[in-house]
Amino acid sequence: MILAVDIGNSNVTFGIFDSDIIIETNRLITHSSNLDAEIKVLFKDYFQKYNIEGAIISSVVKDLDKKIKVIADNIFNIESIVLDLTLKTDLKLKVDNPQQIGKDRLANAVCHKKYPCPAIIIDIGTATTFDIIDKDGYFTGGIIIPGVNMQFEALNHYTSLLPKLSPKKIDHVIGKNTEDNILSGVIRGHACAISGLVKECEKELGQRAVLIATGGLSEFITEYMERPFDYIDKNLTLNGLNIIYKLNKLCPAGN
Repeated sequence: MILAVDIGNSNVTFGIFDSDIIIETNRLITHSSNLDAEIKVLFKDYFQKYNIEGAIISSVVKDLDKKIKVIADNIFNIESIVLDLTLKTDLKLKVDNPQQIGKDRLANAVCHKKYPCPAIIIDIGTATTFDIIDKDGYFTGGIIIPGVNMQFEALNHYTSLLPKLSPKKIDHVIGKNTEDNILSGVIRGHACAISGLVKECEKELGQRAVLIATGGLSEFITEYMERPFDYIDKNLTLNGLNIIYKLNKLCPAGN
């Protein structure tokens, strides 16, 4: 079995794969003061029951991938893979600087082969990212906008009186109180931003694209969109990491 680890700005997500099937997922807070201890407990008390033969780690947080690699290698007696551009991904990149692509976005983009092209992969996380795959299967660029919770935090942080809110259903656009004003602006505004950017991307692509979403709020946001997502895959990043692991273990880079 394979352990996939996606280190994001808000959470570290773990997935256990038996071939292509994800059989368990867990999540820890990235910036927890006890993260190392929590990971060791997770690996020893929960994941030791699995026969972990290998691991792949993706990170957008500096040096945290190295720490988790050491923990995983010591506990499971393996040699983990850390995702970078030296690994085989079978991705065709058409961008100015591939080194700037977030590792989670590489993993997401690898999964595009499961779907028709062109495709727009939208990851609704700390930031909301768009990864654009053209009709020929090239990763041709993307978009980054502030995520939902980042917007809630910013409104609270940069004002004196606005409260800090969490995502919640809002049934009307015009709010009758401060809370509803904020909810409508952030939740419905985010859905409108995604819908508008999708239209602009499709203009540049010259055709309609398949919309693939991931991230914890993807099912929530799609309800407010003019055109809902075609596919929602909450484990898209982990699935991409599993694909990359197999590409490199079964067919190493350079072969």
